Amino acid sequence: MTIDKIYRNVSSLLKDSVDDEGINASLIISDVIGIGRNELVLNNSMEINSAQVKKIYRLAALRKKKLPLSWVLKSHNFCGMELLIKNGVFVPRPETEELAEMVLKQMTEEKISILDFCAGSGAIGLYLAYRNKSASVYAIEKLKNSYSIMIENKKRFNLNNYFPANSSRIDFFRRKFDILLSNPPYIPSYMYESLPDDVRLEPKSALISGDDGLLMIKYIFKNLNKVLKKNGIIFIEIGEYYTEKLIKILLSSNLKSFEILKDFNKKDRFIKAVYNG
Repeated sequence: MTIDKIYRNVSSLLKDSVDDEGINASLIISDVIGIGRNELVLNNSMEINSAQVKKIYRLAALRKKKLPLSWVLKSHNFCGMELLIKNGVFVPRPETEELAEMVLKQMTEEKISILDFCAGSGAIGLYLAYRNKSASVYAIEKLKNSYSIMIENKKRFNLNNYFPANSSRIDFFRRKFDILLSNPPYIPSYMYESLPDDVRLEPKSALISGDDGLLMIKYIFKNLNKVLKKNGIIFIEIGEYYTEKLIKILLSSNLKSFEILKDFNKKDRFIKAVYNG
């Protein structure tokens, strides 16, 4: 079977189940046959073997059942870094790549120390440790399944400057850091049933944070004194649902300054703040 034929077949199979069925089809085919998506078009008449065809259809069937594509492929590209991932692990969003790049730009000092709290798959901290080998990146995640994938990726990229922990305590490491970053759960509980089917397959505790979505954010700001040095920098991904309530939390915290930044969709998405110490 040719690439063009199986692309059309898989796109048709996925049409009523996922958005962007063509992109999903090309990513699955690309992963199985081992060539880039751009090369698929250039090689659309290339024949692929029966074993590859069988695997493509098997993966497409999983995607049709609404499993997140990263779970189907067992990998996730985060800022150009191909991370291992598995079922049950929170999948990083494109907005979180923006957060990672913001933090990377802030890492100007030698031997800077960073805490990634609510680390999920560990994507942000792994990326920062990979890009800046002189930094020490500590990561805390409470879900054992997610913690195990952090360990696997640490080994995969030989990151001796990355230190993951399986805990729910922000002060687990009993030390203070130059930068605190977090992509915590931030969706209000009343929104859960309206989330897409594939999103609701992900761990609920990685998505929902109390009735107003602010439960974990309140916890983080309440405990800044335990984990941040004086003039430490805070980066947090947030929801666009509660800006006014969030500003009240920030004003009542011991901060020198703060700003709420928008993502590429022009939605309130990030906090950048300086801790007064």
